[in-house]
Amino acid sequence: NPGTIAAGEGIENVVFTADGSWSITAADTAGSLTRGTSNPVSVGSNAATQFVVTASGPFTAGDAFTVTVVAEDSGGNVAVGYNGSVSLADSLGGAAFGGGSFSAGVATFMATLDAAGGQVITATDTTQPSLTGSDAVTVSAAAASQFVIGTPATVTMGTSFNFNVTAEDSFGNAATDYVGTVNLSSSDAAASFVPSSYAFVAADAGVHAFNATLNTS
Repeated sequence: NPGTIAAGEGIENVVFTADGSWSITAADTAGSLTRGTSNPVSVGSNAATQFVVTASGPFTAGDAFTVTVVAEDSGGNVAVGYNGSVSLADSLGGAAFGGGSFSAGVATFMATLDAAGGQVITATDTTQPSLTGSDAVTVSAAAASQFVIGTPATVTMGTSFNFNVTAEDSFGNAATDYVGTVNLSSSDAAASFVPSSYAFVAADAGVHAFNATLNTS
């Protein structure tokens, strides 16, 4: 910013907004004097006021991925002196986090999420809860490993009823990309199903409705 020099000397206030090595240059607005440049000034970051959390996908239930936590000051500079302790949590539960210690204000953790769907990973300083940050992720189900059959608890012999068959991964998430074929059978040898065999399509998103009639009490 322009300043005024009186009696050959002027004093200016300078505020550095980023850490690093910087210099200050003085130039005459009329261009009649040679520019002057200061020696380099080393600017350090302030105390950490926030975490920037970045999770690196893809995100599949049960598969490990990395979470990077960067401590920053209020100006968005890396708080290289931060070496505190951080706890990680996810919004749906069932997550496992491991490793991670800060070096020059940056730490990398390993994470495994079991619940499919959108959720938020949050990092919080264990002694200063206001020092926190988060990142949103979307977790896909793992490959289908089981069927879950949702039948009524009680039915009437000879009367049809509806029920769903859901393809799930080993964590209980609907395997929305399942496109295999299911065959139905019953301990009631006289039971009938509509249909008795079905090939799942993508539009089913891992769930399909069936009709059954049990004919033996």
